[in-house]
Amino acid sequence: MKHDIEKTIKGLYDISGWITGRLGYEQAKNFLKTIDNAVELLKDQIVSDEIHETAKQFRRTIILCKDCMHRDPEDNKCDCGHDIQWQLPRKDDWFCADGKHRD
Repeated sequence: MKHDIEKTIKGLYDISGWITGRLGYEQAKNFLKTIDNAVELLKDQIVSDEIHETAKQFRRTIILCKDCMHRDPEDNKCDCGHDIQWQLPRKDDWFCADGKHRD
């Protein structure tokens, strides 16, 4: 997707050059402003996509208690993955750095 957006941006810049060459800057400036706005929107989309992908990867690293191997599914108590048995009840959406997926 990013590659397609970058190709589109390049194409818009090519069109800007062509329009300017044909009409001159004064006559083309409204077209150029529209093209600049479109390029900014496309650049914002690239940033938005990158943020979304980073968030998706981050969510994969978080293991919620309901999915963790350290939690007893019957009483919802957790030993937090350490040798010390805390045996604390945890809500389903709790998470900790020691969470590991059940196999």
